[in-house]
Amino acid sequence: MRALAAESGVAYKTLFDVYGSKDNLLATAVEDRLAGVFEKIIKETKTSGFERLLEILDRSSRATLEIPNLARALEPILAADPGRFSIKAIYDQIHRQSFEEMDAQGGLADWADIDMLLDELMLDNTGTRLFWANGVIVDDDLALMQQFGACKILLPATIGVVRQQVEQAYRRLQAQLSDSHLSVQPEATDPSISLL
Repeated sequence: MRALAAESGVAYKTLFDVYGSKDNLLATAVEDRLAGVFEKIIKETKTSGFERLLEILDRSSRATLEIPNLARALEPILAADPGRFSIKAIYDQIHRQSFEEMDAQGGLADWADIDMLLDELMLDNTGTRLFWANGVIVDDDLALMQQFGACKILLPATIGVVRQQVEQAYRRLQAQLSDSHLSVQPEATDPSISLL
C-alpha cells in the first residue's frame, strides 16, 4: 500500500481513507478492469444469439490472455468471493442478451429458465478459469473449453435451429479439444493407504 501510494502520488493515509482496506482497493481495481474489458467486448460484438455467446466467450478469453499472470493470480480471489466482485452481475450483463435473443428466435425450450442457464454458465466458466489458472488447461484451450461448457449447458435447453447450431458447435469443439489433454498429473499414492 505504501508503494502504491508513493507511485500514485497520494498520501498513504488517503488510500485507506478512500478505500478502507487493501481488499476494498483490490475489489475496486478488479471491478474497474472487468467493467472496461466487458464494455469493450460488448461494444465490439456484432453477432447475435448463440453466435454472440460464443464470440463473447472467445473475446473474454483473449482479454484474459493479454495479461495472463495477473489473471492467474486473480482467478482464485474472484472465485473465493464472487459477491464482492459482482461476478454474477457481470455475467448477467454480458450474457443475458445472447440468451434472450436465442429465446426470441424460438430456440429455448419453454421450460428453460434463463436465470438458471446464466448461473450454470457462470459456474462452469469459473471452474474452467480456475483450472486454467492452475495450469490444468493450456492457454490455447481456454476459449474452446469455455465455449464447450456453454454448449453442454445449452444442448438440453435448446430446440430447432438454435439446437442445431449448438450441436454443430459442440461437435466442432469436441473434435478440436480431443487432441488436447488436460495436464492433470496423478498424485503419487502410498500403496499401503486404502480408500474406504
